[in-house]
Amino acid sequence: MVGLFQRCLTQWRTGGVGVIGLDYVAVIQVAGIIGLQLTAAMMEDIQLMELHARELINRKAGGN
Repeated sequence: MVGLFQRCLTQWRTGGVGVIGLDYVAVIQVAGIIGLQLTAAMMEDIQLMELHARELINRKAGGN
């Protein structure tokens, strides 16, 4: 899952408050391109990594 997450690092949705989250359509498309059959459990893993990464990105952008 880490490999898929890393391949999607340019697929963040952003807004006025900073990074909002990954573009899940892009995540699904990338998974298909690299030959992964994305399951619900795998998506949960991606979302967990997304949560932590988003917090770090937004904290760093905010200077905290």
